Amino acid sequence: MGDRHAPESVIGMGRNTQLPKRASEATVRELIIDLGTARPWSPTELSLLLERSVRKLVDKHLTPLVREGRLERTHEALTHPDQSYRATAGGAP
Repeated sequence: MGDRHAPESVIGMGRNTQLPKRASEATVRELIIDLGTARPWSPTELSLLLERSVRKLVDKHLTPLVREGRLERTHEALTHPDQSYRATAGGAP
């Protein structure tokens, strides 16, 4: 597997996205919400930025945050190729 780099759109955002490998669920979710207030993020972008697998990120964090009303999907179809997630007004700190 090659080097993983954060997408160009992430560089210079001024956010500390360094997470320990065993960061708590709450810590990861709060960072996702914080990032989602700036713009929508695809699962792949978040995966690269947070150094988590896409599948685990979707299953353990994004889907539960959508169910809780803290994130929303940008497309109704779950498998839409341009699916992204953004913070809701009620989800942002």
